[in-house]
Amino acid sequence: MKPPVIIEKSPDHGFCCGVKRAIGLLEKAAGAAGKIETLGPVVHNQQVVESLTNRGIRPVSSLHDVTGKVVAVTAHGTDPTTLKTLGARGLEVIDTTCAIVKSTQKTVSRFAKDGYGIVIFGDPEHTEVKGLLGWSGEKARATTDASDIAAWRGMPRRLAIVSQSTQSQARFREFVKKVLDASLMQLREIHIVNTICKVTQQRQNSARELAGRCDLMLVVGGKNSANTRRLAETCSELVETHSIETASEIRKKWLKGKKHIGIVAGTSTPDEVVDAAAARLKKLTSA
Repeated sequence: MKPPVIIEKSPDHGFCCGVKRAIGLLEKAAGAAGKIETLGPVVHNQQVVESLTNRGIRPVSSLHDVTGKVVAVTAHGTDPTTLKTLGARGLEVIDTTCAIVKSTQKTVSRFAKDGYGIVIFGDPEHTEVKGLLGWSGEKARATTDASDIAAWRGMPRRLAIVSQSTQSQARFREFVKKVLDASLMQLREIHIVNTICKVTQQRQNSARELAGRCDLMLVVGGKNSANTRRLAETCSELVETHSIETASEIRKKWLKGKKHIGIVAGTSTPDEVVDAAAARLKKLTSA
């Protein structure tokens, strides 16, 4: 009789404080308002979005799609122009912006007012980064490719570099090093502010540790979740890794010959989704 396959969940899973706060604010407000529209999904997890929609909290694609009187800014934040527009329309605004993101918004705004150019290490198409660009003034760039900064014509001689909250410390460190190597002689002053979420970093550290003793890793989380993608990148450097959103996506062929399977989850992944993945693994490996 072959020994049972070890299925091990990372101890660091469940909603982070920012996600808990955002959902809590919306659920509380929904009881009084009845209907709330969020500017995009409040977090990048389809199961969470569907659950909130059933409670009268639904995402809209843009300000033009807002039909009600109560609008929520998501945990990823937004830009000051959007906030002014909401105020001008007389809408009630529920701001669920994550505290880490809010702090970075204040940081880039302060540097921009002092005349610095702003470099944001992050995905320019991500909601958080788009919002940060709005707080960063006209002299700002968002990218994960250091060569974009080296090629920046008219680059300010004073720069402040920050990061999207869900990036990895290793990638941010490498990005900063490349920027300095390519552009230091052109700069008079540079400020580097570590704005990566500590919870995100801890999840990545735990994922790396678990992946080091497994022969297969499953990363559970939303397909559009940046922090979930970072977890998958971290694990795939060490072992075969698959990203899933729900337990139904697990394929039996992945499990052939595997003796130790690890599970990690993004910061907006509900515990019940993680538990369902573990249960399906147990069923498939014991069949």
